[in-house]
Amino acid sequence: MAARRVSAAEYAAQRDRTTAEQLNLLMADPAFKAWEERKASRGRLVSAAANTALAVACVVLVLALALLRPAAPAAAPHQTLPVSQAVEPATPIAAILTDAPAALDACEPIAAGEEVEALRRQVDALRQEAEAATAALADRDLQLRSEREARAADAQLVQQDEATKAAFEQLRTDKEQLAAEYQRVTAEYQSVAATNQQLRNENQQLAADKQRLAAAAAAAASLTEATAGVAMAALGDVPAAAPAALSALLPPPVAAALAGPAATVYALLAALAIAALTVVLQLRGRRAVAAHAAHAAALAARLKETAFARDTAEKSLELLEGELQHRMKQLGDAQQRAADAASPRIGTAPQPPPAHTPGKGELPPPPASLVEKFLVDHNFLAVQQDQMQEWLEMEQQYREMQAVVEELQSELAERDERLAALEQEGAATPTHEHASVEVRARDDQLAQLRGWLDEAQEELLNTQGALAEREVECRRVSAQLEALQTLAGVAQETAGSMEGREAALLAQNLELAAQLQAVTAAHEDMRAQLSAAAAAGTSTALALGAFGTTSTRPASAASTVPGTPADLSAEVQSCLELMRATRAQLADRLQHSQGVCEEMIAGCQQGAAAQDAEDVAPAADAGAFGSPAPASPASPREESPAVLGVSRRHHANVAHDASPSPPSKLSGESGWGGSSCSPSVSPRSDCGGATPRKAAQARVAEARARTTAWDLAGFVRSLGFQFEDAAVPVERSEFLALKQAACEALAAVAGGAAGRQERALACEALKVLEGWEWPVGRIETPPPSPFWRMLGLQS
Repeated sequence: MAARRVSAAEYAAQRDRTTAEQLNLLMADPAFKAWEERKASRGRLVSAAANTALAVACVVLVLALALLRPAAPAAAPHQTLPVSQAVEPATPIAAILTDAPAALDACEPIAAGEEVEALRRQVDALRQEAEAATAALADRDLQLRSEREARAADAQLVQQDEATKAAFEQLRTDKEQLAAEYQRVTAEYQSVAATNQQLRNENQQLAADKQRLAAAAAAAASLTEATAGVAMAALGDVPAAAPAALSALLPPPVAAALAGPAATVYALLAALAIAALTVVLQLRGRRAVAAHAAHAAALAARLKETAFARDTAEKSLELLEGELQHRMKQLGDAQQRAADAASPRIGTAPQPPPAHTPGKGELPPPPASLVEKFLVDHNFLAVQQDQMQEWLEMEQQYREMQAVVEELQSELAERDERLAALEQEGAATPTHEHASVEVRARDDQLAQLRGWLDEAQEELLNTQGALAEREVECRRVSAQLEALQTLAGVAQETAGSMEGREAALLAQNLELAAQLQAVTAAHEDMRAQLSAAAAAGTSTALALGAFGTTSTRPASAASTVPGTPADLSAEVQSCLELMRATRAQLADRLQHSQGVCEEMIAGCQQGAAAQDAEDVAPAADAGAFGSPAPASPASPREESPAVLGVSRRHHANVAHDASPSPPSKLSGESGWGGSSCSPSVSPRSDCGGATPRKAAQARVAEARARTTAWDLAGFVRSLGFQFEDAAVPVERSEFLALKQAACEALAAVAGGAAGRQERALACEALKVLEGWEWPVGRIETPPPSPFWRMLGLQS
């Protein structure tokens, strides 16, 4: 049976369910909750310390800026008038305004009017200069304020970055300490397990000693005064038949005391003492075992807590990496804002010089307006004033827009230069500052590798489907082999019932039976190989599924992040090597089994053809004398359906060569039969009598066995018919078109042929073509896929 295909959606859902279950178990653990509380308190302390440090840094920065602020601000880079020139006329203005009444009183009326006008013009000019200077000072103040804010933001981001890096290093140190603690606890747990095993062995030994002592005590208690010496001899490894020897071994006072009537009492006291000692030792052993078990349980709980702490530390490390990436992005934004603030503003560029007035010997300048130039060139003199004014305003707006665009382009060029400088500075910074970029690249590689794994699983499922199809083909071949076995049995019965048959025919039948047995054995071997291959494919699918659903992966030596692309690529490479080995092994086994089956089937066909040739000769001789026996339905010479394209008996001269045919290649999808043509069917069913039909069946079967499943034109030409199309079909549409053309040609031959044998041959070939189907691809040819093309398995 083929394995059930698992879609990518089901696979992803199963993986998500497993991950959710693991997370629920982790969240329900009290140790994890306690760790979260500790982490929250530690985070609050860190945030408070960071805020305090930030406030102190801001205060220090404000004080430093206040102390280092210059007395007079510098002039802007693109101002028309310096600040000094804008501020200096303030005193003359005040003096002029103060002295103006006295000057008016001292002057004459006409001179006073002229002087007043001159003073007014001078005051207006000075007022304009003062306004320009004030605007320049305001712009400079805004620029300094924006630069100050940008510097403060940069300092704040740098401090936050340093705090994040410090926390990152602290977490890494905690992780290393947890790993060392985990190893130490593991070693202690192993030592406790060894001690526990040793105590268990000692407990078993104590139990054995207790049993032995209890048996000795029971034996001593049951002893009577007459058998006390025998019991003491048994306990002391002294023979019972030698009480004199026991008395000789013991000291004289002790021997005298034990020889009396109190020997039984002494034996009972000794047994009780031994039993008490055994009980005490057993109780001490049990207490020691219980203490060691409690210690082992405590170590196991500590080991579990350490594992949880290590996992949570890894997750915190990942969160801190994300936070570091976010802070790096904020730092880049702040640097961009500072660059924008430091860039010159639109409208502060220097004004162009005034237009030059031509002299006497100079040519007049070109028209200032394109509209005027166009009107002068084309002699448009009758133009209304309002329309002319509108055109001039439009041209002026166009020129202003051009100026703005030029300024923007210059600013963009400056920005590009600054960005290039920043990129060079970023390239010169240490590698750990750009860890976020590496993390994003690794995440992309991880997603790509997971996609490749999903495609590999889909390809493995396709391979399992192809294996199931090949198993169906093997079942079809087994049915054909059973038919061959039936044919061989009938042949053996016929050989046993016929009288006067030569010994060669019997030997040939026995050889045919042996070949059939060999084919059966090869088929069984092929089925076993297919079962093993299916089991290997299932194990590969399970391995891929386990790899896809595993949530945690071992960290590599080159990185501290678990599940790096190096580990994933190694696992993917191992899975792909296993798939390639399985595919190559299946292809070799199936090709070998197919070759063996084809050789055996070819041998069976050769034997059947030789046997038919021998059977045809007596029938032809009997027909020559005009007294052939009519074939009865119960006769073994009756026509039977063809098996694998070979008829069982022929009652007339066979019109084809009976020489042994080379090994043929059969397709499991092509089907044909040896059923007779009905006379009611027009020209196709006009097959003639039984003898031409059987000869045609044999010849068509032989031609079909010699051609491949794609060579339709070769099959038609091998029967002696003319067929112009000699192309081998590549696609199913070409195959169907070629099949239709061949069927039409054979139908024309069957309807218009003059010979009876030729019509029968065309009829049988037409039936074979009607059952000819498009062959299924081989299993070693993978389906077209970009995944296999990427691995180099397809062009």
